[in-house]
Amino acid sequence: MDYPIAPPHLEALDKTLAKYRACTEGFGYVENGILLMEGLAFCAMADELGVDLVIESGVAGGGSTEIWASYFSCPIFAIEFTLTYGKERFEETKRRLHKYPHITFIEGDSFFVIENLVRRYPDKRIALFVDGPKGNAAVALVRNMLSYSNVVLAALHDQGKPSSPAYHSMDGMDGLLFYTDQNDYARRYLHLDLDRPNAALTRELNQFPNGPGLGLAGNPAGAAASSWETFQTRFAYHCHRTRSWLFAKRYGFILARLIPEP
Repeated sequence: MDYPIAPPHLEALDKTLAKYRACTEGFGYVENGILLMEGLAFCAMADELGVDLVIESGVAGGGSTEIWASYFSCPIFAIEFTLTYGKERFEETKRRLHKYPHITFIEGDSFFVIENLVRRYPDKRIALFVDGPKGNAAVALVRNMLSYSNVVLAALHDQGKPSSPAYHSMDGMDGLLFYTDQNDYARRYLHLDLDRPNAALTRELNQFPNGPGLGLAGNPAGAAASSWETFQTRFAYHCHRTRSWLFAKRYGFILARLIPEP
């Protein structure tokens, strides 16, 4: 479904555009990364929500990391699970981005690291960008983090691949803002990438003409979420975090019936 983008979000995007262009001057698409137009969405919504701390899960070549570091002056935590792309690539990315002192690179499992950071900074307004893990595990991670009142924005990459089981898997989230693979969004902002072509971008757009897609959700409830909603969310998250797939399948529905909803 091609959701309309609400006028206030379009106003925020257009307001951010000039600064974003200036901050990303000379940047281009980095393989396994995000499109420039996708980065615009994250920066614009973060500005609107008064974000003062950014957490990124999934660094790879550091394309998105460098966008955040150039655009935001606040602290940025960049987490990489090096079994995905290898420790050597992570170290290379760290060397390339060493000029940004407000980035803290962390090697580890985002299921543990992110929640520790969120709890460590209860007075911050946190934006979370997830480009690993993928699929249902990523959705569980995002839902759990949005149950914390200090996480005001969460973005999940690779939401716009129609052949993927994870396609638009943020549908149903109360705080869903929009997806960047929507036709209206691409018509307005894909020029940010087309103006800076390279071979990797051509390959990506040949496969996904509107990009791999970024889904964005705000925090509509935060601390106001009921204890039952919080339990359901964090139970699902715990099953993913501990990789307890069999436990979740066999016993999740039992617990949901043993613990009555208030």
